[in-house]
Amino acid sequence: MNNPRILKILLLILLLLNLGTLSFIWMHKPPPHREEVGAFLKRKLHFSEEQEKLFDSMKQAHRRYRRPLMQAQRDARDKLFALLKNPQIDSATVIEAVNQIWMNKKEEELSTFYHFSEVRKICTPEQQKIFDEVIQEGLRNMAPPLPPKDGR
Repeated sequence: MNNPRILKILLLILLLLNLGTLSFIWMHKPPPHREEVGAFLKRKLHFSEEQEKLFDSMKQAHRRYRRPLMQAQRDARDKLFALLKNPQIDSATVIEAVNQIWMNKKEEELSTFYHFSEVRKICTPEQQKIFDEVIQEGLRNMAPPLPPKDGR
C-alpha cells in the first residue's frame, strides 16, 4: 500500500464516516435524564432507613391508586378524539368528553398533592424545611417538558 492516492481516498472515506457518525449521534441524542421524583426527594432529604421504607410503601400505594386514574384519562382522551370521525358531532358531546378529561386530571392532581402531603409528614422538622424548598423542583422534573416558544 505504497500508493499515496489510495491512502488519501481511504483517509477521506474514514473522515466522512466519522463526520457522518458524529452528526447522527448529535441529531439523535437522547433527551436529558430526568430524575424520578422519589429518587430526587430521597437524595435531597437524606431519609433514614425507616423513612425510606415508609416512603417506598407510600409511593407504591400512590402508584396503585393512580394507575386506574391514568387509564381512565387515556380512555377519556381516546373517546374525545374518536369523536373526530363523526363530522356531525355537536359541541355538547365534545364538551362532555372534555369535562371527563378534566375530572380525571383533577383526581390525578389531588392524589399527587395528598401523596406529597403525606410524604412531608414523615419528614423531621429539618427535612420539612428542605422538602418545602425542593418540592417544586422535583415536581417540575416529573412534568413533561414545555414545547419550544416558537412552536417547533
